[in-house]
Amino acid sequence: MKFKEIFSDPIFILPKEIPKKSEYAKYIQKIFNQYIELLSQVTDLKDINGIAGSITIEKTMERQMEFLEGISQCIDLYYSGKPSEAYDTLSKTISTRISKNKSMIRIGKYELGESFYRGRIGKDNFLYNKNEMFHIPFELRGQVATQRYSIPGFPSLYLGKTIYVCWEELKRPDLNMFQVSRLINTQPIEYIDLTPPDLTAGFYNTKAFGYMMVWPLIAACSVKVQNPADHFKPEYIVPQLLLQWVRNTNDVDGIKYNSTNISGKKTSLTGQYHNFVFPVKERGVSGLCNELLNSFQISDPISWQSIQVSTGGDYRIPNIKSGYIDEKLPDLRIYSNRRTNYSQSVLGKMEYFLDENQES
Repeated sequence: MKFKEIFSDPIFILPKEIPKKSEYAKYIQKIFNQYIELLSQVTDLKDINGIAGSITIEKTMERQMEFLEGISQCIDLYYSGKPSEAYDTLSKTISTRISKNKSMIRIGKYELGESFYRGRIGKDNFLYNKNEMFHIPFELRGQVATQRYSIPGFPSLYLGKTIYVCWEELKRPDLNMFQVSRLINTQPIEYIDLTPPDLTAGFYNTKAFGYMMVWPLIAACSVKVQNPADHFKPEYIVPQLLLQWVRNTNDVDGIKYNSTNISGKKTSLTGQYHNFVFPVKERGVSGLCNELLNSFQISDPISWQSIQVSTGGDYRIPNIKSGYIDEKLPDLRIYSNRRTNYSQSVLGKMEYFLDENQES
């Protein structure tokens, strides 16, 4: 098998869903076994643009077996009631990977001026102030619940690359209660990239190879919760420990990942379906993290209701400007697998309104 054929295998479709008669640890091990069996069928890496001749399939297999073992041990230790040892194991696994080849853990970077969005559900017809659209303040850390990339009691800033992703992440709330702010980074930010690159034909270079190498970590973080009512959700073990690693390292600021609320039937989604989590960088008693505040400029929030009231109820995106909104999500399918032009949706119109009206 050639390397470029590997991504046609359905194993790369994410997020994963645990079968009813299985459980997380066993299911992940099964996925890892299928992954390594698939990788063993690759005869060589000569069809990858930019790969040095010294990187052989044998060496790649050796590195991946070590990587898989580290993640599996991390999960087993957590199940055994040893969370600190589980973290140490994952930290060592990631640090070892970075020390051998930093590109194999896929660290991305945004320079200044990149757009992000932050959504919240309002409780009445009044808009939040901009600080309320940032992370949960330190004095309210008791409200920070366990989530996939959320450690109880530890505030983090959660952003989406599009308003649509924010809406999906909040489980499609009533648009009249859905409030959104736009954020622009004022400092360069680096992140662990857990999202797939463009895997269309002909794009088989070092980015695709790096994604294949870090995919076991991505898969372990991309499993739908089997029992949402349970207090302990094993599907959160690896992503929460990864967030802890990010907090403890100076190498990166956050994590970029795809939502598990958006199911795909392809190995990669075309468009900006990405979420970001940026943990606070200081321990505060009250207020917000100054380092994060200095890294982003945030707008006052809007809601669809506020736009309708302020524009007389007939807000539209000019045809000449609709193209760049549609390019963000060129294959958007909100319901019944029916393609939707993002610029014609309420969410796309909200995004354009924020993009055009944000003040310093």
